[in-house]
Amino acid sequence: MDNVENEKVDIVKLIKRGDYKPIKGFSKYLVSKDGKIYSTISNKFMKSQVNHKTGYLELILKGDDNQRKTCTVHRLVALTYCKKPNGCNHVNHINEIKTDCRAENLEWCTQKYNNTYNGKDQRSCKKVVSTNEHTGEETIWNSARIAARTLGVSYKNISAVCRGLRPRCAGLKWRFLNG
Repeated sequence: MDNVENEKVDIVKLIKRGDYKPIKGFSKYLVSKDGKIYSTISNKFMKSQVNHKTGYLELILKGDDNQRKTCTVHRLVALTYCKKPNGCNHVNHINEIKTDCRAENLEWCTQKYNNTYNGKDQRSCKKVVSTNEHTGEETIWNSARIAARTLGVSYKNISAVCRGLRPRCAGLKWRFLNG
């Protein structure tokens, strides 16, 4: 079944075998456990694309309400194949590969769990250093967000200075601690 896209598809057989199931809210589409989406409208497999801002596979589907919606493949797979505990509204990629949308690699979780999974929160928070150009005094901050909250400025502006896109923020020079 690896080359199912290249073969003439007998979708009834695939459904009976349990390889594909209808997607809740998008009944004109079927999804497999490995994240392949089949359209019963065009009788073809859909091509998903990586959203370069988020890194997730996405595609546009027409819902049962006849509205077009951009959907992430991992959520469609999780909605269809993964048991969803109460209070768990986020989908975690167990191996942390955002394009690996196999049901066995997905789990429903809380936002806090998803944000801290396998040290994710520690990796995404870079320490920053502010430098007062007049006194030379340097302050190390655990993150641009913490500095921004303390100083009453936007963390995006601090980050922009660290990346060389702005000269300063809050009258200070900024840089990432290790970089």
